[in-house]
Amino acid sequence: MRTGRGSRALRAPTASGRRGKRRGEAVRWAAGTIALGALLLVSALRIRDGLPWLLVLGLYAIASVIAYAAYRSDKAAANRGAWRVSESSLHIVALLGGWPGAFLAQVALRHKTVKASFQTGFWVTVAANVALLAILPVSLAQDLLTYVLP
Repeated sequence: MRTGRGSRALRAPTASGRRGKRRGEAVRWAAGTIALGALLLVSALRIRDGLPWLLVLGLYAIASVIAYAAYRSDKAAANRGAWRVSESSLHIVALLGGWPGAFLAQVALRHKTVKASFQTGFWVTVAANVALLAILPVSLAQDLLTYVLP
């Protein structure tokens, strides 16, 4: 078997090969769909309980735009070899409601999708965010909305 320049050695397929990437993308999309479904269900139930829909929609929209921008900035910095956005900052934005935008940025920009420790932390923040929304007292949310929009 030749292994010199211009030749290809036969190798066994690896998990990082094309099939593994497709499977990873399918799992990522499935997890994102489940998380988004959980968010929509919890949001609908909380809005029915009296949680201001403007607060829920506004928080997730603004935080998602910020998260997407942070991921885009980090990806650009990585390509330039410049100072990066810290992983903890990306997780905090996701925890504060920006995880839908963070998820879209990961998929669209192909950024932060391979590092297992980051992905674990990301999905923990998604679960924590949805859980916090589920237990957020309606009165606290209404007071917050009154404070922000007098």
